[in-house]
Amino acid sequence: MKIYRGGQASSEWSAVTDSMNPQRLQKTWRAGGMLALDGTIDKTGERHTAVGLEIDERDIVALVQALVAENGRLRTTLASWRPIAEQLSVLGTIDRAHRNAERVGDWTVAQVQALQTLLDAGASKRRGRSSRI
Repeated sequence: MKIYRGGQASSEWSAVTDSMNPQRLQKTWRAGGMLALDGTIDKTGERHTAVGLEIDERDIVALVQALVAENGRLRTTLASWRPIAEQLSVLGTIDRAHRNAERVGDWTVAQVQALQTLLDAGASKRRGRSSRI
C-alpha cells in the first residue's frame, strides 16, 4: 500500500509519503483499530503530519468485491481476444515453418484463412461494425 498526499486545490497527488507492505499491514491491522501513516511530504522539515486510517471488515469486503469485479471484466476481455489469439497462433507458424518463404503460395490454407479472417475483422471495425472471428 502506498500513501500519497495532495492539496484540495490540486488534481495531482504528491510523491509517496509513506508505504506499507502486506506483511506490515497484516501485523498491524486490527478491526476497529487505526493504521498509523506518515503524511509528511518534507521528511526533513520541522512539521510532520500523522495520518490515521481506519479500515473495518466491510471496507475489506468492498475492496475484495471490487477486485473480483475487475478480474471478471478482465477475464471477459481476455475471452473475447481468444479467437484472435488462436488466429495469430496459426499465422505464427509462418515464421517457424516457412522462415525463408517469399511467396504466399508457400503458406498453408489455414494460414491464409487466418490472415483473411484478421483482415476482415479489422476492415469491419474500421467501418464501425464489430466482427466475430
